[in-house]
Amino acid sequence: MNERKLGFDRATLSGKVIEETDSVLTMRAVIARELVQDYPEGKAYKPAEELEKAAWTAEGRWIATMQHPDTGLLTRRSDVKGKMTDVQFRKDITDPKTKRPNIRGVDVALTWFKDKNPKAMLDDIKSGTLTDVSIGFTYEQDNTPGDFEGQHYDFAQRNIFIDHVVAPCPVGRCPSPYCGIGVDSIVANVSTDAEEECPVCKAIKEVGLLEAGKRLGAKYGADVVDVIREDSDKAKQIDRLKKHGIAPKPEGHVTKPKEFANIPDDEFADPVNFKYPIDAEHVQAAWSYINQPDNQKAGGYSDKEWALMKSRVKAAMKKHGHQVQDEGEPPATPPATPPATTPKKVDEPTVEDLLNKLDDLMAMGRRLREKPTTF
Repeated sequence: MNERKLGFDRATLSGKVIEETDSVLTMRAVIARELVQDYPEGKAYKPAEELEKAAWTAEGRWIATMQHPDTGLLTRRSDVKGKMTDVQFRKDITDPKTKRPNIRGVDVALTWFKDKNPKAMLDDIKSGTLTDVSIGFTYEQDNTPGDFEGQHYDFAQRNIFIDHVVAPCPVGRCPSPYCGIGVDSIVANVSTDAEEECPVCKAIKEVGLLEAGKRLGAKYGADVVDVIREDSDKAKQIDRLKKHGIAPKPEGHVTKPKEFANIPDDEFADPVNFKYPIDAEHVQAAWSYINQPDNQKAGGYSDKEWALMKSRVKAAMKKHGHQVQDEGEPPATPPATPPATTPKKVDEPTVEDLLNKLDDLMAMGRRLREKPTTF
């Protein structure tokens, strides 16, 4: 029985909106086509008849965004951002070179759920700024060589099963419109030797430059290219990602916005994307924003990232002297009321004083009685 393998193909959106409502955006894309591609094992042929048989497996499958899941196949609900519908196998896709309708491939409607995707990313999709898509699929390798339209291939991909599509992808490596390039064929963990001076270099040498590059590209997208090209700002953002555990966001900032230039990196709830400053001036506003669930969805943050950011804002609130009450916590204790002031007591006369006064009063009474009264 042939070994089942995992692959990813890149393609391009059609650039035409076919439906938009308050809840969804729908556009079409050809997610796979008949062609010969370079794979680590050699040149692979994706036959039209195999795509035709596999087309129905894309119906109702899910859309992820920006990158393939770590597991290769889609397994987490949080990764689902939309779905594929109206799947068609077409024999009349226009060839970008000859402009003739002679390419055969799988054409689908991609529907994104607006409550699960940042508005800015959807706007970039509609404007054509983000156009590339990438399917994740499994197949069996048929090692029978052959030729397709004058191109030699070493093996064919059979029994294709489409698992998901990533739409959009940050970087596509094939010319538009409608083409795909194999990114990877097997998911494997590569071990490294910590005693080596450069364990990454050793792993790349063992796996092969092309294969290692494809794996890194599939997992990290444009970030890898930026690091290789020594893009210092992007490299610094990746360093912050490793330190703080928050992924770069479509609406994030690679460098600090001018208005926050003097705020230290650690005084942001999201120091990777420089969002939600938590210095003394801004922390109260950050606390208000962080307690609004809609802001989490709009920013594309996971539950884990949002909880981490909230704890940073809460700590900053306390640091700057604010009392905070979070869900499940007792309300802040109000300052104690000072005790009421007791009026000063007037000294009370002793019994001896009263007796003396009584004697004085009795003597005064006798004198009054003895003095004759004159009218």
